[in-house]
Amino acid sequence: MAFKWKEHDSIWKGQGIYFLTFVVSGRHKLLGTLQPLTASRWYTRNVERFSNNDEKGPAMCTSELAAIELTPLGLAISHELRDLHTRIDGIKVCAKQIMPDHFHTVIWITKDIDRTIRQIGNGFRIGIKKKAIELGIWQETDGHILDIPYIRTLSHKGQLKSMINYVHANPDNAWIKQQNPDLYIIRRNIQLANLHFDGMGKERLLSYPDRQVIALSRSLTEEQIEAEVGRALYKAERGTVTYTAAINEGEKAVAKAIRGNGYPLVVMLLDGFPAENTETARYFHPNGIYHKICGEGRLMLLAPNPENYNHPDLIRLTDQELERKAQEKSQHYTPIPHDTKRWRMIAGNVMLRMIAMDTGG
Repeated sequence: MAFKWKEHDSIWKGQGIYFLTFVVSGRHKLLGTLQPLTASRWYTRNVERFSNNDEKGPAMCTSELAAIELTPLGLAISHELRDLHTRIDGIKVCAKQIMPDHFHTVIWITKDIDRTIRQIGNGFRIGIKKKAIELGIWQETDGHILDIPYIRTLSHKGQLKSMINYVHANPDNAWIKQQNPDLYIIRRNIQLANLHFDGMGKERLLSYPDRQVIALSRSLTEEQIEAEVGRALYKAERGTVTYTAAINEGEKAVAKAIRGNGYPLVVMLLDGFPAENTETARYFHPNGIYHKICGEGRLMLLAPNPENYNHPDLIRLTDQELERKAQEKSQHYTPIPHDTKRWRMIAGNVMLRMIAMDTGG
């Protein structure tokens, strides 16, 4: 079915594609249990088909490492999502994944209906509360069993596939995190090159002696980007650790090639980590493919502390870099404020170079 992408300000009612996350109140694990795939009921039911090469093949499974054994409430939610289209005409559930204390779903509203996505989400929330009360695991006086859902609108091509993959990867990512919890702890105030950072991942990657910083021009052609990818891979194959902020298309292409070929990455997060001692920080994890490679020990995320931007060395080197870029384009250099996005993006790459050149590791 074709879909016409809509702007964010017009997508909340009518046709649209939405990613919803519902969290159990208090993060209680009432929906299921995380298990290794080979210990799950799904595997037990299908192991004969695996071993006998049954021509029908095993029943569909979107995980490779883990599965969720659903509780009665988890099963009820799964069935409610499965049958949602029978109660609301014009709705399609593209993906769903129930986890022990939350669940995700991707919903496609295929035609204009009389409810907004928020109203649909709230109605689902009320229905699950009634189901939990019927099952005897919740009381009316306890309030809603599900918090108000987080809703993200999908507004451009490529997001639907990415979100479906993200939803289906949840059990495997949770399993990797459970097996390697130390790699998912936010470590505060790591000192590098006389600057301070918060970090998550394999800190030992910072001590590798051979380092390359990928900070590319936004104006590179596809051919030039391909050449940069080749150069970066050549070094990575020989033990060099790659540092990048992965901001523009060229930097993202290099980062994708590095991680896709199994080599380590140090990535600068200019937006930082969640504030300390918050629930968001407690449950934070890298997004998408970075989640997996973090658990495999191939990723180190760094986020600069705000005071870094006042460091005289960083200010001097960042201004020099901006002046150099202007001269390359035969432009007159006009200093820009240090609190602008442009200045801080360049400062992020400068910080990576400062770290990479710091022999103290």
